[in-house]
Amino acid sequence: MISFFTEPMLDLDFDVAMTFPADYDFAAQGPSKAEEFSWAFSIYLDPLLTRVSGLFVFQDSPGSDLRIRPLETSVASIDGRYVDLMPKSEGGRGWGLQPEYYLVRKIDEHGHALETPVVTKISAKRQLDRPVVSAEIDRSNGTQNMNWSEVPGADRYVIIGSTGVVSDVGEYRRYEVLGETSGTEWNSTHLTEAGVANQYPSVQNAGLQLYDGDSSDDMMGSPGWSFYVEGIGRYEQSGFAWGVIAAGGDNYSHMGEVDASSLAGPLPQHIASNAMRDLGFFTTLGSLDQVPRKFAFTGLDGVTRLTQARIPEDGITTEDNEWVIRVEGVGTMLGTEARVRFFNTEQPDMAAFIEQFNAEAQALAPTTGLADFAVISGSPEELSAEFAHASEPATTAFPVYGTDEYVKFVAGHLIAGSECIDVTEFQSVPGVQTFEDAYYEAYYQN
Repeated sequence: MISFFTEPMLDLDFDVAMTFPADYDFAAQGPSKAEEFSWAFSIYLDPLLTRVSGLFVFQDSPGSDLRIRPLETSVASIDGRYVDLMPKSEGGRGWGLQPEYYLVRKIDEHGHALETPVVTKISAKRQLDRPVVSAEIDRSNGTQNMNWSEVPGADRYVIIGSTGVVSDVGEYRRYEVLGETSGTEWNSTHLTEAGVANQYPSVQNAGLQLYDGDSSDDMMGSPGWSFYVEGIGRYEQSGFAWGVIAAGGDNYSHMGEVDASSLAGPLPQHIASNAMRDLGFFTTLGSLDQVPRKFAFTGLDGVTRLTQARIPEDGITTEDNEWVIRVEGVGTMLGTEARVRFFNTEQPDMAAFIEQFNAEAQALAPTTGLADFAVISGSPEELSAEFAHASEPATTAFPVYGTDEYVKFVAGHLIAGSECIDVTEFQSVPGVQTFEDAYYEAYYQN
């Protein structure tokens, strides 16, 4: 994008609204979507205009000045309570959550498109210094550590994850509070979701995901359960970051940030179920030799990786003639159970088997990469690009049922086992049901 940069507007009051003259009805000029302003204005967090953020444009009446504020909330929730991120402002919006903004104006005062967009750098005052943040990976369990400089006047620090979103209904930046502490360090160990087995979480690093939709492992699963869908609406995420805001009383800092995209991709998110099934998990085994020595998981970037399997010292219990074996992924917090049934054979010494198993698994582990993780799939974007996008009804040996053609289209491809479908034609019809509704009706009626 070629743009013209104006004189910057620095150290503004946080609750000021930027104004711009308009001799027309702004709402009538743009798209019908209520908060889609990118035809007229966009806002970014960097001078290269790559890190998208969000804004809101107000006009009290047709022909009056436009008022522009960032689409950033001053309050967020965590663990059922509210946390302030900046001083209170009109409508809960204000400048200064970020250290600087780049406002891009694409129209003139008549609402006509400019040949060259105009960019203005904006910054707002803050009472406290911005923390200097660094992040690193804990290789022992696949979590992230964050550290930051102590800020004079601060008695607490709010840890935040954020990502830029570009969708059919607008551009914005999504913020999520990950934690709050009075110290100067934080770890993602507690960002877990409970699993069926109490020993291991089903998800770790919850809320730090760096991809949209299905993971690579999901895409490689049974197409009768899931397929990749095009045309259900644009929703793209980018510019993932982790940040820290210093706070003391009613005083706040700008957010100090680190780039999450380049750092966190290999970190584990959850078990890669389809890859684990291919390895031999999720079925009763007939011998100890069949217990997989490798462990598959989905990373925060959606890519499937392998790591060494490990059995802890107390990882085996007995049920009649079966061993229930806890198998962990080295370098992760994840684990699962493997069952081995003994058919008229003597059960060996447990401690000796655990020692032998772990030695064999370690010998098979790769010797390079983060925590000895090995990549075994492409990214979700790479896999989806390989799929043929079916836009015509599938040929099936049996009739399909549904309340409308949309449901029948989805049902046909479910029965046919299609990997990827394109529903753009259906989704473009006003008042159409969501893809999720069409999918579930198709699934349960056929």
